[in-house]
Amino acid sequence: MKYIVGMKNTLSKLNPPEVHVIDGFGNYNLEVEGVKGTDMENKSVLNLYFLDSGDYSTLPSIPGYGWIKPSQQFWFQRFGYHAYGKAGWSRRARVVVASLEKTQKNTWGDVKSIKTWKRLDDEHLTAIDGQVLWSKSFHGKTSLEY
Repeated sequence: MKYIVGMKNTLSKLNPPEVHVIDGFGNYNLEVEGVKGTDMENKSVLNLYFLDSGDYSTLPSIPGYGWIKPSQQFWFQRFGYHAYGKAGWSRRARVVVASLEKTQKNTWGDVKSIKTWKRLDDEHLTAIDGQVLWSKSFHGKTSLEY
């Protein structure tokens, strides 16, 4: 992450400076402001929250990447909820996962797939509206693993 932050034209950041204890290194909020010269100038029109789940799961029974840690959840909860669509809809958060390939040298390779879904703010954190946004080897499959 330190390398990526130092790259020319990057928008990536190391953890927020105001947070002293947080797991991962790539946790940050990228705020997109309105167009200069419009009423939305200097106002947030889009917030992208990046949470670094770390490396792969260390539990053989749980494949894939690791998971978001409590310190990251506490940091993210500071931002509150808003803009959930129609009145009466359950609150929701969109999740986007970009999966990377591992090379033969055990380094990160190309993007393998990009998937997204929404999590409702209910007692089961129900997943809805799953989509494969892009896949290197898409073969017409529509099932998503949340």
